[in-house]
Amino acid sequence: MRDSRAFRERQAKNRKTVLSDQQTFGLEKLIRIILVCTPWWVFPGNWVKVATDRCNVFTRRVLIEAYVLAKVLIFWMLIANGYSDYSWVTGLLLWLTIETLYALSGSVFLRDVWSVPFSYQRNLILTLMNYMEICLFFAAVYRYEEVNNSGGTLARAAEE
Repeated sequence: MRDSRAFRERQAKNRKTVLSDQQTFGLEKLIRIILVCTPWWVFPGNWVKVATDRCNVFTRRVLIEAYVLAKVLIFWMLIANGYSDYSWVTGLLLWLTIETLYALSGSVFLRDVWSVPFSYQRNLILTLMNYMEICLFFAAVYRYEEVNNSGGTLARAAEE
């Protein structure tokens, strides 16, 4: 089993690696810099990683999986119970969706600096859960739009 290293320590090492990389340029370099220079406290997924710094890798992975599953369930529950009608809830869901896109972008653009995944099947499962989360976000946005803009395009489309 791998040793657990502090999240912020790994993030600093990744930042140094990306900034000194001479093989990437243009948009790819810009995206990589944005991904590694985003402060750790911006997204709650990183809070989980920082909180589990002293735990073993297995515990950290399980808690991250639980967090991803909890996000999907929170999205679903907020939409199913009509809370996505409120702008602050839709804003919260937007923030969590941006975190998901941040994580997915990191898995694509930072593959060379991140550690090798334990299991590609696990990554696929988490990616599918991320996909469901993004779909649920758009469902929340459409519901918000429909409820708060009754004269909007969604209401007219439903009448036709």
